[in-house]
Amino acid sequence: MPSFAGRTIDEFCEFHARNGIEAFRFFPRPSRGLEPSQIREMVAMGHMIGGHNYAHRDLGHVHREEDLAYEIQRSLDEVGEIVGRRCEDFAWGFGHPSHVSSEAADYLTRHCSRVYSCSRGLNVPGRSPRFFLRDTVTRDEPFRFTQMTLRGGADSFHASKWAALEQLGGRCPAYVQAP
Repeated sequence: MPSFAGRTIDEFCEFHARNGIEAFRFFPRPSRGLEPSQIREMVAMGHMIGGHNYAHRDLGHVHREEDLAYEIQRSLDEVGEIVGRRCEDFAWGFGHPSHVSSEAADYLTRHCSRVYSCSRGLNVPGRSPRFFLRDTVTRDEPFRFTQMTLRGGADSFHASKWAALEQLGGRCPAYVQAP
């Protein structure tokens, strides 16, 4: 979320309020986003940096083109400015298929090469949803559960989420190696 870069959570919320947007206060206590120089350093180390909801609003409730542009395109553009190259990756906030409207899915499909959810599973070109599945690992999850998920053992549990993601964005294109 580039609008949080170099700002405290209060500054982040005030920035969006000046733009007439009520941002989602994702941290209850004072915190500060990474500095743009720290983000560039991460890129220099080989990390890929993508966009995320600009004001962290739930895209499941965002339908108008201008609001989608604010949440998605501004994020992509500012990440591109920070890292020095076009940003084509986006992970939508809250990550579940219910947190992306059909209008947001259409916008993401038109503007991003890669889109990420937080529904678990393996990404198989030609088979998986175009809106990539992503595994999360937290200290709250038992390690055995994470291992099982990475091996595909939770695939049947998440099948309905995959179907919803596929309906939103189609299937992941087959991998084509560049000449």
